[in-house]
Amino acid sequence: MLRHIKAGVKRALGLHRPGRSLSILPDDVSLVSFPKSGNTWTRFLLGNLMFPDTPATFANIHRLIPDPTGTSKKDFDQMPRPRIIKSHDCFDPDFRE
Repeated sequence: MLRHIKAGVKRALGLHRPGRSLSILPDDVSLVSFPKSGNTWTRFLLGNLMFPDTPATFANIHRLIPDPTGTSKKDFDQMPRPRIIKSHDCFDPDFRE
């Protein structure tokens, strides 16, 4: 019961991780690949290119190039657009082509 209350409060405050329920916006760009295929290195390269005044580090990469399974919905809502979103999920028709 307490677990459900905690989950409800997190969801209400936008602190939950959206995962596959993340709303994909028309200008979102997806970085999708198999695990262990260089996705993290690509995130760092893109992060440094897109945000030259903020060096990409392991401490901030989730804010620069977020992952829906590890970043809160609140953080996604506050991100500048266009967003680059990293994922290892299977194909989803909502992903841009």
